[in-house]
Amino acid sequence: MASQSLRHSHPAALAMLDRYGVIEGSLSPLEIEVIAPLPAALRDQSRLDDKLKRDQQKLYALVQYVKHEGDRKAFIHEYFGLPYCPH
Repeated sequence: MASQSLRHSHPAALAMLDRYGVIEGSLSPLEIEVIAPLPAALRDQSRLDDKLKRDQQKLYALVQYVKHEGDRKAFIHEYFGLPYCPH
């Protein structure tokens, strides 16, 4: 049950570890093996903090977009710094 839960709960994390060459094996059935340490980029706390901040800013922008009661096309243009001329 635990391996099935892991496979379904964290496919993105497992795919990332596979992409970085940290694990190898099969996800179905879950038979993975750690073959290398995490790359330095995934252990760099400053880099991880910066990524978290960027991800939180993106999430906040998404929430602002959903709550926006005006012209959403204008909102998108403003977000990306593009000119907007409503028709």
